[in-house]
Amino acid sequence: MLQILKSALVFFYGANHFQLQVSRFKLLIQLYGYAHHISFT
Repeated sequence: MLQILKSALVFFYGANHFQLQVSRFKLLIQLYGYAHHISFT
């Protein structure tokens, strides 16, 4: 029972961490595009 709970927690944390990484990556891309746009105009 404890093993199942532990693996579920690890899976949830992993998925959560992945979402965080994806959103951070998107934000980085947006910031890069914004800076690129400013340097061009």
